Amino acid sequence: MNGLLCDAGVGTLAQALALRPDLLAGYRALEAAVAAEPELDARLRDRCRARVATLCGGGAAPIDPGDSDDVVLEFVEQLVFDVHGMTDDLVARLGARLAPRAIVALAQAVVVWEGEHRLARTPPAGAPAPLRSYGLLAHAPGVLAAFMDLYGRLWQDGVVPQSIKEVARLRNARLTGCGYCRNVRFAGAREDGLTEDDVALIDDGYAGSALSARRKAAIALTDVVLGRRDLDDALAATLRREWSAPELVELAVTAALCHGFSKIAVALGQATADMPIMVVPSPTPPAAA
Repeated sequence: MNGLLCDAGVGTLAQALALRPDLLAGYRALEAAVAAEPELDARLRDRCRARVATLCGGGAAPIDPGDSDDVVLEFVEQLVFDVHGMTDDLVARLGARLAPRAIVALAQAVVVWEGEHRLARTPPAGAPAPLRSYGLLAHAPGVLAAFMDLYGRLWQDGVVPQSIKEVARLRNARLTGCGYCRNVRFAGAREDGLTEDDVALIDDGYAGSALSARRKAAIALTDVVLGRRDLDDALAATLRREWSAPELVELAVTAALCHGFSKIAVALGQATADMPIMVVPSPTPPAAA
């Protein structure tokens, strides 16, 4: 985010997140949980992280045929590039290589790493009770708990109104194609004034809609984080006019985390599209749930 936050003296992702120390601490705790996950050995974890870095930088090198990790790296590539292209054959081959807990932990790790790269490369100019509702994700309880702590802080302790973060979350859901994320509404955003009429405008014609300037800016920033548009000088000026540097960090983190969570849900078969619109409580850290 250095190009967008240069006026705040930001040159690296760490400096950007330091504008929101609570989110930086949450990211560090999440990274530590991934590193400590017993089902992911260090060598495989490092190879997968390197693959994500290569993919997010462009020009990924092909996987070497016969590599014992080829199916794992193929899963990583599919998760980053096109989660809806995950085939039954790939899932079956991955299941023969890794245990369910390792697959879940790996998926969570990949989206954490990808999210960090997406934030950094914004173009210049045994589950505890609170985690049980997350079903399959609770196979890796330590990683999930760290993720939900960070996600809960983002929604409960933020400097951006929940209605605005909900706009970014739902924009991601429509672009990623996660049926669950698309049909769920967070209660805090509803209480903050986001209506279904507003939600209907979060589509590709949003720029000419009746949405407020701040909501349109949140959609535009989400599109930048997800790689759907470039950050030109005009958009950068608009974002700086509508939002402070800490608010921009929070919105970008919202887009990145929601993007990752949606991809996990799709990749692991948890993104059901056949469900009604339903209002659920806004996320809270597990200890506060």
